[in-house]
Amino acid sequence: MRINKLLFEFVWNAKPDKVKRSSMELPKERGGVSVPDIVLTDQALQRIMGAENTWNIMIQNKIPVNLNLFLEYEF
Repeated sequence: MRINKLLFEFVWNAKPDKVKRSSMELPKERGGVSVPDIVLTDQALQRIMGAENTWNIMIQNKIPVNLNLFLEYEF
């Protein structure tokens, strides 16, 4: 999804990935850096919380931010 693309573009400064994304998602004990899979995390939160826009809810509860900033991105 687009959010993962944006995350890795940020990590690699908009250059090609130097390490496979699947390797980066591995736990540190297995040679990765424990980068979360945003899409899977979002799906899990939606199932657990049973609410739409779970990320928006979490952000509102933790960080006072104008959520309209996020509307242009596909999550």
